[in-house]
Amino acid sequence: SDGGLLLLREIDRRLDLVRRSDQAIPDPRNPLTTAHPQAELLTSRIFGIAAGYEDANDHQNQRHEPAFQVAAGRTPAQNDYSEDQHNPLASCSTHSRFENRVDCKTIFAMHEILLDTFLDSFDEPPQEIILDYDATDDTVHGNQDRRHFNGFYDSYCFLPLYVFCGDQILVSYLRPSSVGAAHHAPAVTKLLTGKIRSRWPEVRIILRGDSGYAVERLMRWCDKNDVNYVFGLQKNNVLVREIACEMTRARIRQAYLGGKQACFKWFRYRTTKSWDRHRWVIGKAEYSGKGPNPRFVVTN
Repeated sequence: SDGGLLLLREIDRRLDLVRRSDQAIPDPRNPLTTAHPQAELLTSRIFGIAAGYEDANDHQNQRHEPAFQVAAGRTPAQNDYSEDQHNPLASCSTHSRFENRVDCKTIFAMHEILLDTFLDSFDEPPQEIILDYDATDDTVHGNQDRRHFNGFYDSYCFLPLYVFCGDQILVSYLRPSSVGAAHHAPAVTKLLTGKIRSRWPEVRIILRGDSGYAVERLMRWCDKNDVNYVFGLQKNNVLVREIACEMTRARIRQAYLGGKQACFKWFRYRTTKSWDRHRWVIGKAEYSGKGPNPRFVVTN
């Protein structure tokens, strides 16, 4: 319920996210004529999204709600929806103007806050961290700029890039769905690992993702910069032939034991066109009652 906003307020007081985000976003408004401080706008918008009010126009009603007002540091009005008490939070138009003046430089600074929060959550540097890369659909409603139809998701959508470490998000990068999953991933990885190693120079970094990230440019950068990776690898006839013997053994074991049976093979592989070197591939020869299910990962 909206009462959970008060718990979020206490969490933010510990993490100090809103205050630091406020400092990262330039505010060109005259403070003498400003009715809604930028920190209040951030609190309303972030807490609103967390409570399930995703659109800025939701704030036309939520600006009057006592839970939102208390979370943002305002005293609730005595009578519901009373404009004359001067307690409402910012309107949806104010939120829209605020969001539209946030530029790429500001977004970069806010990502540094996310990363600093992650680094500060450790009492001492870990020996190893795993960064999970993923992309998913963000459905477009209406004729928005850079909308594209994505056949995999069967909809008009954006394709943001996410990077997580455990439960903590490090990167949320909005992209059109006309690009691949690994679009700009090498540049993001360079910035991300540089920031992490500036604080933890000895940490071992492992990237993990599906086959969309098994692209030459990203893997080559990792090979040259001492970053490990484990990516899914899309199957092809060459890879399937490589584990043909293992698949036969898995099929025989499945016939005797039932269920799913799997054998594994570790081998060197190089694509004929795009890869600049041979790389290690692990093949999983799995056989079940539904038939063969070969899977592959590429790793350094």
